[in-house]
Amino acid sequence: MNNLFQSINDFFAFIQPIADAVWGFPTQLTWYAKIPLLGKRSFAVLLLLGMGLYFSLRTGFIQTLSFSRAIQIMMRRRTSDTGISAFASFMLGLAMRSGPGNIVGVTGAITVGGPGALFWMWVAAFFGMATAFMEAVLAQLFKEKKGNDYVGGLPFYGRRILGNKRIVGIFLSVAFIVYALFNVPIQT
Repeated sequence: MNNLFQSINDFFAFIQPIADAVWGFPTQLTWYAKIPLLGKRSFAVLLLLGMGLYFSLRTGFIQTLSFSRAIQIMMRRRTSDTGISAFASFMLGLAMRSGPGNIVGVTGAITVGGPGALFWMWVAAFFGMATAFMEAVLAQLFKEKKGNDYVGGLPFYGRRILGNKRIVGIFLSVAFIVYALFNVPIQT
């Protein structure tokens, strides 16, 4: 059993420096770190918040405009022959987004950043709603029927949007796998 634990620790010791480099880029660069306010933010954080702000503006702040309508649609008791109900879809999406990483992340952020961290998490979540909406819309628009099932997601809509080349879908699939692999030390 100790060999198993040692191999897991060795695996994380290999991935940790790579994950730090990926998630910290470009804050490791001296010239970038000297930029006031911006120099302490990684590219991933700027990209996520920037895209959330962009999608919020482009959709007219969809996360506030359609909230009551979304509740009405979700609570309708309606079944579908080709999928699941709106409520089941909501519950599945909620289960996928909130897990132990979120619970530990919130307590860790409050411990490190104080109560003000909670406000900034709300701000990030508000703009993240627009990003999640756009991702869901793209997944619905570009889903494909394979046999009796529908398949979709980033590799499918990314491939279709970026020229419909198979290599793009493969690259996006690999990028997602690498993201999941190098996100492990952060989640744990």
